[in-house]
Amino acid sequence: MALGMSALVFYWVLPRLAKLFELPWLSPPAPQLWTIAGTALAWLAIWLADRSSEDEHDGPLLRVLKWIAGFAIRLSVRHPWPILGSVTAAVAVSIFVVTQLGVDFLPPFNEGSVQVNVLLPPGTSLATSNRIAGMVDERISQIEGVIAFGRRTGRAELDEHAEGVNVSEIIISFDSNSGRSREAILEELREELTQVPGVVISVEQPLAHLISHMLSGVKAQVGIKLYGDDLNILRQKANEMKAAMADVPGVEDLMVEQQIEIPQLLIKLDRVRLAQHGLTSNYVNEFVETAMNGRIVSEVVVGERKFDLLVRLDDKFRQDPSLMRRLSLNLPSGGRIPLEDVASIRRDSGPNTINRENVRRRIVIQCNTAGRDLSSVVTDIQKRLDPIQKSLPAGYFIEYGGQFQAQRESTRVIGLLSLISLAAMFLALYTLFRSTNLALQVLSALPMAAIGAVTALVVTGQSLTVASMV
Repeated sequence: MALGMSALVFYWVLPRLAKLFELPWLSPPAPQLWTIAGTALAWLAIWLADRSSEDEHDGPLLRVLKWIAGFAIRLSVRHPWPILGSVTAAVAVSIFVVTQLGVDFLPPFNEGSVQVNVLLPPGTSLATSNRIAGMVDERISQIEGVIAFGRRTGRAELDEHAEGVNVSEIIISFDSNSGRSREAILEELREELTQVPGVVISVEQPLAHLISHMLSGVKAQVGIKLYGDDLNILRQKANEMKAAMADVPGVEDLMVEQQIEIPQLLIKLDRVRLAQHGLTSNYVNEFVETAMNGRIVSEVVVGERKFDLLVRLDDKFRQDPSLMRRLSLNLPSGGRIPLEDVASIRRDSGPNTINRENVRRRIVIQCNTAGRDLSSVVTDIQKRLDPIQKSLPAGYFIEYGGQFQAQRESTRVIGLLSLISLAAMFLALYTLFRSTNLALQVLSALPMAAIGAVTALVVTGQSLTVASMV
């Protein structure tokens, strides 16, 4: 029965999971390899197991395992104190080693591709953005180890991650047979793209990028959120924080969220004049919105396709305040008046975007890490930003987000669940044995199991992550 269930999982469940996650080792002739591997493993299991139930002889593998277990038990019974002392020392060393390990949220993984985000100043036109992104494309194509890449400039307003045309996303695939390491290609990639004038770049793997954005809305591993009311003070302090973080070892792709002053056309209504003419502010607002942004009034059918019919002012009228002032408003009593009779129109500047979180205006300083673990980098950043944080005006404060925040919360949850699991295991063992001594003896195997886990982390050079904690 057990062998049949194992075969069911091996032949039916695992191949479908592999297909679901598009694992490369399922491609042809992988089905034949699965059959051969499964058959070989089944025969190997039969050969190693007890094949003679009549005379009740143990199989070769079971005899070896029994001999090792018996030798270990006899040795520990004859020399209990040296064994206990050695185990205690090993556990203590493991605990010390854990405190010295680097801490990350997720273990490093190689997706075989990277995502390069190219940011231009807000308000950059599509033509300019496309031209500069073309310069970036040319530099990428000259890097050894890059096999293919594709670019997307801007995202639609209804997209789940809407972006302006000043933002380009480039997905780059690496050639695994180029002989170059991923780290070497990324280093050259950053060096080449930082030489393009006027652009800010960040480099991250596509899946890691989505995870970071999903966790805290920050498109980087580390996001430092500065909250306050005055945008000018926020920008000033954010630039100070960026300068303080710039030379922290391990910090890459450092940038401040693009909240800047951009040219705007300011239309201020005169409510007294509106009342004199019998007009409402809502009517004038809708009139201006239609003139500037347009309004869909009908549909045009061409064959089997439908297109929205948008009505708005021509570009030259929308960009010239003097022409805007002469736009005619219909009065309720009949007749027309120019827009300048009930509103003042002038050029001004204002923030390109206003981002709030928990009803507070905020600006984000973000970065990725390279060459060091996440926790060590954030610890050094906190030391650098501590003087700036103490000098912030009243009502301004800093929060740390991104994968660092998720790692801390996950560690706290895992620790709490581990304590609950230990208590549940103790209750189950006590219910079974009706002895506190026997229950504790069984649980004493857990610290010894941790020795092997810590040894594996040290040998493989891995940091402490949520996966390794589990």
